[in-house]
Amino acid sequence: MQRLKQHIPGYNKGAGNAFTITCKHLAIAAQRAERLAQRFTAQTDPEPFTAIVELVKLLTTLRN
Repeated sequence: MQRLKQHIPGYNKGAGNAFTITCKHLAIAAQRAERLAQRFTAQTDPEPFTAIVELVKLLTTLRN
């Protein structure tokens, strides 16, 4: 949370406006996540990788 708040001041986990605050960063976050997916797996230390970017991409296509 500390690292996240450094980049998105005023962000609070579970806040009703989280998507509104973060949506302008979605494209660059997806690009970064895809680059990380090429280097890491779910078992990589110290920061495990998740494929959440695939879910986010799917959800954003459904809302259009």
